[in-house]
Amino acid sequence: MRSFNRRWYEQYSWLEYSADKDSVFCFACRHFAHPGRQFRKETAFTQDGFSTWVKATQSFHTHNVSAGHKYAMDAWSEFKLRKESGSKISNALSEGHSKTVRENREYMRAVVEALRYTACQTIAQRGHRESETSNRGNFIELLHVIGKFDKTVESKIANNPKNAKYTHHDIQDELVDIMANMVREQISREVQEAGVFALIVDESKDVSKKEQVSVAVRYVHNDEIWEEFLHFTPADGLDANSLLTTIKQTLSKCNIDHNRCIGQCYDGAAVMSGCNNGVQEKFRQEVPQALYVHCHAHRLNLVLVDCVNNVEPAGEFFEIVQMLHNFFSGSVVHSIFMKKQKELQAADKLFELKKLSETRWACQYSALLAIQKTLPAICASLDDMMQQPNARRKTEARSLKGLIDFQFVVQLALFEDLFRTTKFLSDHLQSPDLQLASATDLVESTIASLSEEQKRGLKKQQPGFVVHQRRTCKSP
Repeated sequence: MRSFNRRWYEQYSWLEYSADKDSVFCFACRHFAHPGRQFRKETAFTQDGFSTWVKATQSFHTHNVSAGHKYAMDAWSEFKLRKESGSKISNALSEGHSKTVRENREYMRAVVEALRYTACQTIAQRGHRESETSNRGNFIELLHVIGKFDKTVESKIANNPKNAKYTHHDIQDELVDIMANMVREQISREVQEAGVFALIVDESKDVSKKEQVSVAVRYVHNDEIWEEFLHFTPADGLDANSLLTTIKQTLSKCNIDHNRCIGQCYDGAAVMSGCNNGVQEKFRQEVPQALYVHCHAHRLNLVLVDCVNNVEPAGEFFEIVQMLHNFFSGSVVHSIFMKKQKELQAADKLFELKKLSETRWACQYSALLAIQKTLPAICASLDDMMQQPNARRKTEARSLKGLIDFQFVVQLALFEDLFRTTKFLSDHLQSPDLQLASATDLVESTIASLSEEQKRGLKKQQPGFVVHQRRTCKSP
């Protein structure tokens, strides 16, 4: 191309051609460029004129997408609108901008909701691999599911550059932190409105074996009891002074005045509960009204642990329960166990044998209940395993079958009944809306119930024992 082509007018409305100079200029940039903006000056289109026709198409496109030209075009459009209708360009030009803002907000809402859902469900957010052909984890996959029903979200996922998709793990963590801070701010406002609060603190190790301090508050808001978790904080030290500092710093970060505390609730560890140098005593030296209460649910567990440890047959019984769990956890034995349940039990629900927990003794109820519900299937599975060629499994099965005697069945029924009674109390003592009056009544009724069971002995349970005994072992 060695001369000006009139067809360029159709593609670039800003072109103006000078026949005298045989050159083209940009009308918008000549008349509406912002003198205060530091855009790159293209004098070819504003002063000298452009006439290198061989490079015209490429040069026109480059100029058309430049920042300075876009600003001049916006200003020109505003001038034309003002001239034609007297309206401000902001109302017209902002429509496209407003649409973009709405779409971006809609997309961000989807991102936040996907993160909030995975956080509330306590499920993993990221995948091991996140390529297009692999499972990219719950967060990104959930976002794609939302995109199937929302064209805006689908478009943003497909077309946005990587730094504008907001799915990078650093941005994800930042968004989760923002949501967590918003929740803490709401809790802080409610605590301040309540005026006083109680403090609940526990320590626990994370997967990296790092000690973490869990801090929660309990308060009354709108005539309702609320118990809210605040923060997991790494413990710099496990002595009383270090733990107290960690607790106070956590409350301060959440904008909660520790001087408003009227109660402390910890476990029975000496460093926490010590009346001379424990955390509770050091805290009371600063806040005298903060009375210490040993967690009653924890105390109940301790009572049950001590009772069992002081009864030798009980210790042997729970050792057998744990051995059964270990044996039936193997893949081969587990599949046979599931098959036997289907054959022997009319119910659709299949039970898994539960692992015992020393620190949450009241939770042993679920382990005992699972054995009681599946005892015929357990015995049938052991009989089947005794016929298998694997010598180790055959020996273990024979040993376990020998341990499931009449005494074991009696103890199973006894402890299942005991823990069913105490589990209800344990669950109630851990409920966030626990009230003193109802807790006291339930403690008294549980003690009375256990005393009554002790007086009745086995009379009430004997028919059930005989049924289990006939199913599982020979009559003595």
